[in-house]
Amino acid sequence: MLRLFYHPIPYLRPLLNTLTHFRDAIKDAVIEPTIFTQFGFDYHGPINGQKFSDLIKIFKLAQSMTGPNVIHVQTRVKEKEFRKLEFPAFKTDHDRPDNYSDYIETLDRVMTLHQDIVMVNDVKYPSDHFKEFQLLYPDQYHTTNGSLDLILPMALGLSNKEVKPVISISSHLANELLSRLDQHSSHMESLIIIIREAGLSSKGQALNHGIYDFSLATICPDFKVMMAKDMNEASYLMEYALNQKQKMILRIPSGNEKVEHQVLQFEDVWDQIIPFTDKSKGVIITFGPSLKMLHRKITINNLDIGLINARTINSIDESIIKDIHDKGLPVLIYNCEGRYDLLSHTLYEYLMHEKIMMNVTSFNLKKVDLSLSARQIKDKYKLSIDDCIHFLNQ
Repeated sequence: MLRLFYHPIPYLRPLLNTLTHFRDAIKDAVIEPTIFTQFGFDYHGPINGQKFSDLIKIFKLAQSMTGPNVIHVQTRVKEKEFRKLEFPAFKTDHDRPDNYSDYIETLDRVMTLHQDIVMVNDVKYPSDHFKEFQLLYPDQYHTTNGSLDLILPMALGLSNKEVKPVISISSHLANELLSRLDQHSSHMESLIIIIREAGLSSKGQALNHGIYDFSLATICPDFKVMMAKDMNEASYLMEYALNQKQKMILRIPSGNEKVEHQVLQFEDVWDQIIPFTDKSKGVIITFGPSLKMLHRKITINNLDIGLINARTINSIDESIIKDIHDKGLPVLIYNCEGRYDLLSHTLYEYLMHEKIMMNVTSFNLKKVDLSLSARQIKDKYKLSIDDCIHFLNQ
């Protein structure tokens, strides 16, 4: 429809290209990965069928696969290195399925249930607005546009014992905001900072990646640094923090997810997603969206690998670490969410303090080329989910 209408008009062709790119991004983020997972298949690809090393890598990984797997190999890559999968039009012509949402919409719904919130939102795009909260409580919703010197003083000035401050900011500005946090946070009983667009970017270029906020989290030890495995857990963490008047930094990625309503109740810093025994190959400790992908690959392939959700990144669950140590299992920390590996730093610091010897390997972004995209980084430095599992399962 768009192509028929705009194609004859030359000066509108850039608009068509932009809309096409936007449509393809939605397909990549929402539709395509879920077609296989909804049927219980573990999807690998697309693989460059003309690159021998990539084929050897995936077929070596296939030796450890026991469940249903789909390996997508492309052999004609002259015009475009990786062509997108082509699905029937009725599956891709809509914006997104009705049962999908994004993190901002999810947290927005939680916040509308609390009248005692004042929000300062640094807005970069229209989609950054918490629309429902803004409509319900317009006097309690304030926006800035890159004015870092105003955000914290505004939140401090507008809050009091009865009103809880919430700040929302893009990950690209989070580093500068957190550097100012120590000057103001001591005067606040509670403060929630939502960091949007956290994690590696699919576009490449160092400034596009939202991975720089962890380095300054160490100067604010009274803040819990958290990242949920999905939107359901993120909404619970937000609700819990608002009810308990906590100081929390909540990192959320961009993109859409399927909404799965579950009743969550947890008090622990971490929890076991997949339990482990003394005969397990090892334990993976991670957080954020990587958990769902790791869980799917481990369960589909019937691998004996434990999986831990370290949702509170700057704290240690001593009972879990003691259990791993007592069973003598190796640990792999998977952290592709931050340039500074806060999770590994926190664990190493604890092990040194307690004088505990443990076999720990970290998969992180410490020495990677950040001019590359997320996919290119993981392929070049062997930081993919498959590489992580293969390391423990070999």
